[in-house]
This record gives sequence, C-alpha cells and structure tokens, in this order.
Amino acid sequence: VPYDTMLVFNPGSTLKLENASLFAQNQGSSIQVNGGATPSEQVNFTSYKNDAIAGDTNGDGSNTSPLGGDWGGIVFRNYDYSITRPSANPLVPVDGTPVGPGGAPAISGSDDALSFINFANISYGGGAVPATQGFQYDSITSFNSRPFIANSVITGGGSSSDATISGDLNSFREDDLTRGMLVRSTTVQGAS
Repeated sequence: VPYDTMLVFNPGSTLKLENASLFAQNQGSSIQVNGGATPSEQVNFTSYKNDAIAGDTNGDGSNTSPLGGDWGGIVFRNYDYSITRPSANPLVPVDGTPVGPGGAPAISGSDDALSFINFANISYGGGAVPATQGFQYDSITSFNSRPFIANSVITGGGSSSDATISGDLNSFREDDLTRGMLVRSTTVQGAS
C-alpha cells in the first residue's frame, strides 16, 4: 500500500494472490476491509489457484488446486525506532525500503490505528515469500501494528503447525491510542 494511502476493500470483493503478500508498511498506509454479514458480501483473500471463489482466475480449468501457503498473507508493519531500536536497520523483514513523502525513506510505517479487517474470508495464506526461500508470513502478520480483526474466518496456512494470526509483542500493547491487536468473533481453523 503506497505512502499515506488507505486501501479499502468493499463488500463482495476478492483478492487472489500467488507467491506474494499484501503489505501495509509505508508511512501512513492502512488496509480497511469492509465486508458484510452475508456470504456474498464477505471480502475474500485467497490463492490465485482457488477456482471456488470468483472462478478460474488462472484459466487452467481444474489442473491446479489451491494449497495452504500459496501466498504469504496480509502484513501490517509499523515501526517506531524508539520502540524497536534506534538504528537505520529495522528488526523486522521488509519488502523493499518503506516509502515516505516524495519517495524518501519512511520515518514510520503503517498507521497504527486505522487498519481493520471485518467480515473477511482468508484462505490458503501463510507461505514464504518468495516461495520456499523467503520470510514465512502467517495469514495475518503484525509487526508493531494493532489492527482490529472481527467477524472473519481464517483457514490455515502452509501446515497445521502454522499460525493464522501472529504478531510481535508490540502488536499487543495498550496505550492512549488503542489496544491491540484486537480480535473479536473470528474463527481460525486448520492451523495451530
């Protein structure tokens, strides 16, 4: 998600990924998933190979089947060097250099309080990006960011020992801004 941009998913939308993750890590960026309560209004995040949602996107008929870990996951990454460490090298993996105003390196990451996932169906995430050799993400991974996650179903990742939602300790702190990571009425299945 680009600098100072809110990426909004409306009810019924679908994003299919393969060997990729969706990052909210640039300065002022956020992801808002505004699904609805009925199955047709849910926002879907799934594998590019999943023909059961939004049809045969890869155009190969039934020659491929989706597997856990086909895509990395949704990654929320905020950083404050006073919290992580006072240096130019962040402690968490980065997909390129986070970008701030005018393309300069960012001084902070995603907006800590604006990201939320509500009424989503997340499946087949939790893989390494790039495949087999990159950093292993879970279906939702949070680094020093506190998204609100509610009314969603998250189905397992690469193996039954993987998590569906993970975060570092700073993702669970409470302060005057927010309490996080806040997870309500969410079903996780097929994972640890």
